[in-house]
Amino acid sequence: MITRKTGPSLKATTWRMIRQVLSDFQYQEGRDYHLNRTDKEIEAPNGNIMRFTPIDDPQKIKSASYNVVYVEEITEFTEEDIFFVKNTIRRPNHGDYRNKLIMTFNPVDINHWVWQKHVLKLNPAKAAIIHSTHWDNPFLPQAYRDQLESLAEQDENFYRIYTLGEPGVLEHTIYRNYGIAPFPAHNKDDLFYGLDFGFNNPSALMECYEKDDLPYVRELIYESRLTNSQLIDRMNALNLDKDCPFYCDSAEPARIEELRQAGYNAIAADKSVKDGIDYVKRRRLNIDPGSINTLNEIPAYSYRKKGEQILDEPVKFRDHAMDSTRYALYTHSKNRPGEQILLSGGFGSGEQENNRRLL
Repeated sequence: MITRKTGPSLKATTWRMIRQVLSDFQYQEGRDYHLNRTDKEIEAPNGNIMRFTPIDDPQKIKSASYNVVYVEEITEFTEEDIFFVKNTIRRPNHGDYRNKLIMTFNPVDINHWVWQKHVLKLNPAKAAIIHSTHWDNPFLPQAYRDQLESLAEQDENFYRIYTLGEPGVLEHTIYRNYGIAPFPAHNKDDLFYGLDFGFNNPSALMECYEKDDLPYVRELIYESRLTNSQLIDRMNALNLDKDCPFYCDSAEPARIEELRQAGYNAIAADKSVKDGIDYVKRRRLNIDPGSINTLNEIPAYSYRKKGEQILDEPVKFRDHAMDSTRYALYTHSKNRPGEQILLSGGFGSGEQENNRRLL
């Protein structure tokens, strides 16, 4: 069994990646393996099966049995989830091959239960740690390697976690004002969107809705290596109302124009980082539980630290859902008639009026 916490994250990552690997190594469907798209299974000629199953409801796997379970991004899961996962590893062993549970993660926070219970209390007779960095992966593009190495100049903690694969302690986090809540029922014309373009980095499309003056957000697209035409195809498949505002990364005017030609109400977002963050920090964010990449980004989204100084800007890494959410909420608020936005700055010496903008 290959699993992630939710179906959308599993489909967008591991399910797609494994099929791409089979294609890259020139294995042919029908000849070298059988693909069951409905049940998300890949069967080899010898009868071995890879089954791709989300654990959004652990009760669904109670009767399943496997020799091997591969859990991607174990930090998405709860201890209870892993209890049910372990109980599925009960098929008879084959010869000297031992059943096993494989768990992968970035050691983001040394205080996380995964680190405390599975790493620090490791039993060498039953378990092992495989510590790898990007230099152990020959398939990564150089642009991504460069991005990881550049973290050394941005933030020592991020460099330790994401480049060296060592545990860190999350500090100077930007957003603490969020919770997990299902995206509410809504009218289509009340929706608005944020879109952060990427290629080597993910393109991120966030859907936003405000109810009782509270913003709700959910992740619709979070995928790397999408051309603009592929991105538009993904958006078309979601059957979105093209008349809703789509606040896009203003650094990509050609891509915005292509979206407009495809019928979308694409608008260049206000990318004011400090003002945008200050605005979002004053709201209580409600993040849909299916937005796994967003929920992974937000607790690690932090201000840069240079020496002992905390800079008033975020670390530019794993921030694509955060950027697109900021584009949407901040720009949309400025476009509402009569909206007042409190900009950055103090309130002494007559500065209050200089730090308010009536739009």
